[in-house]
Amino acid sequence: MIVSNLEFEDLPYKLETRVPLTQSALWDLQWRYYAEQGADAWRNGQVPHYVTSNPTVANCYAEIILACRRDYLRNANLLDGESQPITICELGAGSGRLGFQIVSILERLQRDIASPNRAFRYVLTDFAQSNLDAWRSYPKFQPLLEYGALDLALFDVKQSEAIELQICGETIRTGSLETPLVVIANYLFDSVPQDLYYFNRGQTRTCSISLAAGVDPETTSAADLVSSIQVQYSINQIPEILAEHTVQEQILTRYQNTIDDAYLLFPSVALDCLDRMKGFSPTGMLLLTADKGDHALADLQGQSPPPLVRHGSFSYTVNYNAFEQYCALNNGVALFPERQGPGLTFGALIVTQNAELYGETRNAYARFVQDSSPTDFRTMAALVRRSMDDMSVEEILAFLRTSHYDAHQLLRLLPRLSELIGSMSPSARSAVTNVIERVWEMYLPLGEPTDLANQIARLLYDMDEYSLAIKFFLRSIELYGDIGSTLFSLAASYYLTSDYSKAGSFLCTILERDPENEQAQELLEKCIASLNNSIPQTVEL
Repeated sequence: MIVSNLEFEDLPYKLETRVPLTQSALWDLQWRYYAEQGADAWRNGQVPHYVTSNPTVANCYAEIILACRRDYLRNANLLDGESQPITICELGAGSGRLGFQIVSILERLQRDIASPNRAFRYVLTDFAQSNLDAWRSYPKFQPLLEYGALDLALFDVKQSEAIELQICGETIRTGSLETPLVVIANYLFDSVPQDLYYFNRGQTRTCSISLAAGVDPETTSAADLVSSIQVQYSINQIPEILAEHTVQEQILTRYQNTIDDAYLLFPSVALDCLDRMKGFSPTGMLLLTADKGDHALADLQGQSPPPLVRHGSFSYTVNYNAFEQYCALNNGVALFPERQGPGLTFGALIVTQNAELYGETRNAYARFVQDSSPTDFRTMAALVRRSMDDMSVEEILAFLRTSHYDAHQLLRLLPRLSELIGSMSPSARSAVTNVIERVWEMYLPLGEPTDLANQIARLLYDMDEYSLAIKFFLRSIELYGDIGSTLFSLAASYYLTSDYSKAGSFLCTILERDPENEQAQELLEKCIASLNNSIPQTVEL
């Protein structure tokens, strides 16, 4: 049986024919894409990441991680400070933004409980050194790297047997950790090699993939090739013989006995990776994961051949039911949502010694996923988007606090805040500035096209908060360079705080570049007059 795409046979470049999906050149193309794009894959929005890399998700994970640590200490009869820090390893960390947010929240929560020792270390991993080099250059990462809250490592989900930390020099390998390893995998399992099976009438058959493209793969970038490539699936006629010697074979046998007329992706590479990672600690592993996929067995029945989803790179859906069964066969506890709505699935696998005793971890999952999940927050955010034109200052601030100080949401609400400046009371202005500074603490700049610091600074300027506006104009210059409009705004802010010398210095820089700039010349004359005890006047930006 052949499942074909009508355009497939007409494409001039045949890349491969009838190859097992897990061995397909697709995955090499994926690697090429990320190697070519580097940090730009996330900086320019080519690969979606906000939905799994936002403060609400980070807060959810941080709470579950600390609950897991408390469970471990209690079950091991240890006091806080009597064990090594929990190691948190994020696989395929991408932009690094989620890791930064989790570390920021963990730091705050640890300060609040006055822990005598650092409770954790966070390891960002990727298979491309260029991404590690980008993370190492982020200014907000520098203090975290220096005192050991953060480390970096190359790690290939397909084959790495150890985690070699590039900052402290330690190598994490089989049995080297005392505490459970926390593994975070967001938008990862949909992008690593998977097998494809067809189940029907008690038989299991493997499937193969063929690839063709409309452009020459030798002269085409990975991004353009991904957008051009077409796939064709084939069902192999010889049934697969399952020996049930391994956990994965046991899962496949269960599918063979329960599923009819369905194509099923199987995360063999991901499960192999989890086997290796849970071996790093004799106390086991906690997996926290979010992706598009299904975990209920009923949702796997009758599935069609899987579509290739393109978003700069590409991805498939994730068969989370296989993860759930993997966990059960390893005497673990799998946590998945009782109500499976649209969007992402957030799951947790407790694969530890005495997993059934990790009650605080289960309770944290219930609170932050079952009762009020990141998916629920997305629904709220969509409602806010539709009603933001009518929101009051108090409503905006309440939403931003609920979002755990989400820069993405603030950016959307800045125009409405600008409209409300005239009606803000002194207490409201103070609350706005407080929330803005909290948002910036949680924000990891990636060099995106939108200059958030500049937009915040202009709001603060219009609110007459000139000293704070100066801080954000300087941040804008640090991140995006000293373009003329930002320099003038900075000079105007200094002028209105009566720092005429600094204002004049920036204005002179502008005039050196643009001697005909009348606006800068006029303000410079005001600075000179003010230095002679004149009263400063308002400056329109």
